[in-house]
Amino acid sequence: MSDSESDNSSRSASPDLPIIPPCPEIVIPDEFKNAEKLTSDGFIRKISKTSGNSAEKILKLATAWVTYTGKLQDGTIIDDSKDEPIKVLVGMGQVIKGLDIVLETMCNEETCSVFIHPNYGYGELGSPPKVPPHSVLIFDLKVVKVEYTGEDITDEESKMIFKITLDNSKLDPDIANNHPIVETAPIVFDYKKNDEEKVENFELVIGEESLHPDQFVPGVRECLKSMLVQETAKFTLKPNCGYNPTKEEVVYVITVHSAVKTEPVYDMSSEEKYERAVEAKREGTFFLKEGKYAVAMNKFQHTLHCLEYLPADAQKDKHTISRWAEIKTATWLNCSLICLATGQNRRCLAYCNFVLKCQVMNEKAQFRRAEAFFRLKEYHNACAGFKCVLRINPENMAAKRGLLMSARGVQAWKEMEKQRYSKMFVEQPAKN
Repeated sequence: MSDSESDNSSRSASPDLPIIPPCPEIVIPDEFKNAEKLTSDGFIRKISKTSGNSAEKILKLATAWVTYTGKLQDGTIIDDSKDEPIKVLVGMGQVIKGLDIVLETMCNEETCSVFIHPNYGYGELGSPPKVPPHSVLIFDLKVVKVEYTGEDITDEESKMIFKITLDNSKLDPDIANNHPIVETAPIVFDYKKNDEEKVENFELVIGEESLHPDQFVPGVRECLKSMLVQETAKFTLKPNCGYNPTKEEVVYVITVHSAVKTEPVYDMSSEEKYERAVEAKREGTFFLKEGKYAVAMNKFQHTLHCLEYLPADAQKDKHTISRWAEIKTATWLNCSLICLATGQNRRCLAYCNFVLKCQVMNEKAQFRRAEAFFRLKEYHNACAGFKCVLRINPENMAAKRGLLMSARGVQAWKEMEKQRYSKMFVEQPAKN
């Protein structure tokens, strides 16, 4: 059996498969021959009828309300919004690829006509019954409204920080790909907060934003780390959260001019990670002594990030393992101290537990865990913790005071429970 016979046999054995006609020669209509080409292959072309509001340019992830009329090349109307706008999240595939590309070139209140090749439309299959295979599409579009939300840049997708890139035309491709802005990187940038005056050439080290509480909310750190050098972006930070503890939504427009190239942790050798961790811990200790707890915590978190994964080539080196463990233990203890100072008692327990998994008789970790339990009014656990501290160091006066206060707390709790349960067994008067 020849190839052609085999092919014909398989087609006849599969009667449910659609028969796709060969692609006809695509002829660009005369009106579009000199139109603006939106793709390098010239398969999407646009004729603007009204320019619209250039200050409200549509960007990827913007929400646009659009009226449209879609036609085949022979003028047959295949769809019409009939002046009822459809809502489109631009760039997310909610419409055919060609329309997504077109919308990102438009502004609010702009009208245009566009030519879309089948490659950017419904392709070789079409969209039966209205759109035959290999169909050219002609659309008349009008943008009636644009709203900007943007991309959620938080790791946990909390919908608390949204980013819209306003301008990336000045990006150097080499820098953009190889020069990310990372923790501890010194940068220079312009910013505008809400309706305040624009601040130019502001110098900052990533992670030290809380040194400027009047200018920056905590989430600015995440904003800056999401950017590239020479990028301009708009950030919306939702209120009443860790990123923006204020009661009002905060909007920043930021342009990054320069950033000192700092190696990302994932590209470092084990020795480079250790050196970076030691430096971050040193800086964190300085800010801790100054009472700058938020900055200190950022530095300590970066220390722990550097030491999170020990490279395989160093996992049998006892000296490296010992050095890493020493820095991690000291950093966990510092973090627990900050948590106590800032009332984050549950988080303090977690850091103390990290230490105690490695060093169960660590006096500082046992004491701070007992202190956290006491503040949480978990007096039985606090008593056990302070007793453990006194077994390690019988002269620890703070632990003696803590044990005394915890014992009083236990006694008060017992009295309260006794009174509560005694009421449950009071003899009720007989009913007539």
